[in-house]
Amino acid sequence: SNTAQVNFYFLNLPILPGLGNILANWSLSGTVVNTPAASIPIPGNPNYLNQQLINVTFSFRNVHAVVLSPSVTIAANSCLLCGSFSGNLGGFSGASAASISGSTTQGSTVVFNSDFVTFQNGSNEDVAINLTSVTNTLFRASGKALRSFKASSSGTFSSDPAPFVPSVPEPASWALMIIGFGMVGVASRRRKITVAA
Repeated sequence: SNTAQVNFYFLNLPILPGLGNILANWSLSGTVVNTPAASIPIPGNPNYLNQQLINVTFSFRNVHAVVLSPSVTIAANSCLLCGSFSGNLGGFSGASAASISGSTTQGSTVVFNSDFVTFQNGSNEDVAINLTSVTNTLFRASGKALRSFKASSSGTFSSDPAPFVPSVPEPASWALMIIGFGMVGVASRRRKITVAA
């Protein structure tokens, strides 16, 4: 898959003040199931298209070394957030916007890992990626997967309960952690979805 540079943030984790705005390399790739995109009737607009995704993998890796404290430095190319998920790519036919989503609360498989924080077993984890300025607007031929397109995107990855920093006691008041990334280009192919600058 291709890699794009993005701005990466850990939100709601004040214990990691050195991780407020990190230049990171982001990659995303995946496979669609061996079935055509589905047309889902929605009141007022019968042209909503949905493509199931499987084996989607992603990673955010810091471009430069990160200093967490005078005695702790994380090497460049460490895993800020990496993982995999299953989910859906959906949007209205002919529209210039779409979304990619996956949630453990809705039956998707979502797995996060990081060199900076530890995720608790049994956490509810979500992926939400918004696609805008879609070129070659969403379209599918009869019995086919969605055709290739490019788009700008932004998104969040969240975990509830929040992850914790290894060897540091977890405060009871930690809220949901949300990890966001800046605008990047996304290219989608018939049998593969990749992220491109």
